[in-house]
Amino acid sequence: MYSIAISNLKREPKEEKITLKNLKENLLKYQKQSQLLIYTVYGKDCQNSSLLINGSRDSNVTLKLDKDANLKVFKVDRYGDLIEEEYKKEIIDKKEERVCLKYYLYPNQSSSSFIAFYKNRYYVFHPYFEEIKVFDEKEDALKNFLHNELYPKGAGDYKRE
Repeated sequence: MYSIAISNLKREPKEEKITLKNLKENLLKYQKQSQLLIYTVYGKDCQNSSLLINGSRDSNVTLKLDKDANLKVFKVDRYGDLIEEEYKKEIIDKKEERVCLKYYLYPNQSSSSFIAFYKNRYYVFHPYFEEIKVFDEKEDALKNFLHNELYPKGAGDYKRE
C-alpha cells in the first residue's frame, strides 16, 4: 500500500505526442463545458508548447508537437490568397518568445480556421466539426479551405456523431 501511495505522489505531468492532424481531437479530451482552450506552439524552432484552459496553464498536461522551425500558418484574404500569419511575440514563463501557432478551441467546440504548412504538408483547419484535412499541394489545400468557407453546409451537417 505504501509503494502505491508514494508512486501516486511522484507522478509527473502527462506528456502526449500530438500531430497537427490530431490536434483538435487531443484538445477535446481536456475541454469541459464552457471552457476556452488556447494551444500555443512557441520558441525559436517551435519546440515548446503550452495549453491554457480559461486563461490558466494546466501544469498536469504537456502536449508536445514535434519541433519544426518551418511551421507556417496562413489565413486567406478576401481575394482568396494565402497570407502568412505573423503572431506577436508573447511573454511565456517570464521570457519573450516567438509564437509559431496559436489554436483556439471555443466552448461550443468550434475552433480556429487556417491552413498550416508543417513538414512539407498542408493542414486545413475548418472552424466546425470536420476533421483536419491534409494535402501535399498548396492549391489543393486552398481549394478545400475556400470551398468550405464559401459554401457552408446546412446546420444539420455540423452535428457531432
